Amino acid sequence: MTAEIRRRTPEVPIYCTVSYAVFMTTKGTPGRVVRIDDETWTAYGELCAAEGTSRADDLRRHAHARVEAWRKKQATQAAIQRRLDKLDSDD
Repeated sequence: MTAEIRRRTPEVPIYCTVSYAVFMTTKGTPGRVVRIDDETWTAYGELCAAEGTSRADDLRRHAHARVEAWRKKQATQAAIQRRLDKLDSDD
């Protein structure tokens, strides 16, 4: 490998177990980095494969479900507060 190529090649830390840590492909959404130990990551990959999905898709679905539940709870709490404020102003 020439010095010119070596300079342009991104360096991946030695402790990193994947080659795409610096330049991830994203299909329109930004790539994210999460810290998960190798044993758990491997088992999670096996679990996802057994369920016919990918780690990325499973993590995305989990994040979407959590955010949706959080937003719903926020909306409910805001509606309750508006109702309480209306009751207070009726006095």
